[in-house]
Amino acid sequence: MEIKRAKLIRKHTDLEVYRRAFDVAMRVFELSRKFPVEERYSLTDQGRRSSRSVVACGYLDKESGRALYTEYDKVIGMLVNMIKRPTDWTMP
Repeated sequence: MEIKRAKLIRKHTDLEVYRRAFDVAMRVFELSRKFPVEERYSLTDQGRRSSRSVVACGYLDKESGRALYTEYDKVIGMLVNMIKRPTDWTMP
C-alpha cells in the first residue's frame, strides 16, 4: 500500500491513518449499541473502550465484521508504511 501525501501534515489529526482509525472506532461504537442489553456492562463496555474485541459471540453480522477487519487492516498497513519510511513523516 503506497501512501501519497497530498498536503503538509502539521499535527497527528491531519494524518489519513488517524482519520481512518478514528472513523472505524466510531463505527465500532455505533455497532455496539445493537448488542444485547445483558452485555451492556461487559462486552459492550470493553468493545467501546478497546474497539478491538467486538467480533465475538455472534453480536455482529459477518458483513459488519468483515468491513471493520478491512478498515483495521488498512490502518495497520498505513502504520507499517510509516514505520518503514519514517523520514516521509517527520517534520523538517
